[in-house]
Amino acid sequence: MRSLNLDQLRTLVAVVESMSFSAAARRLNLTQPAVSVQIRELERRFGVKLIERLGRQAHATEPGRSLVEAAQRIFRECDAAFDTMRRYCDGWI
Repeated sequence: MRSLNLDQLRTLVAVVESMSFSAAARRLNLTQPAVSVQIRELERRFGVKLIERLGRQAHATEPGRSLVEAAQRIFRECDAAFDTMRRYCDGWI
C-alpha cells in the first residue's frame, strides 16, 4: 500500500471543517476541482465515501469522521517532529 498523502488528508480536514469544497479550496489556495480530485482519490484509495454533499454543504460520513480524527493525530505528530528538529537546528538540543 502506498503512503498516505498528507495534502489529501489536509484537504479532507479543510472540507469537513468548512463544510464546503469551495471554502476549503479558498483556505488551501487550490481550485475547487483540485479539492474534488483529492477527495475522490482518497475515497478511491479507501473504497468508502468520505464526504456527503447536501446542497452546497459537505458533511463527513462516519468513515470520513474517523479519517479526519486520524489525520488530526497525524498532523499533531508531524508538528511535534518538526518542533524537535527545529530545536536541534537552533542548538537547544
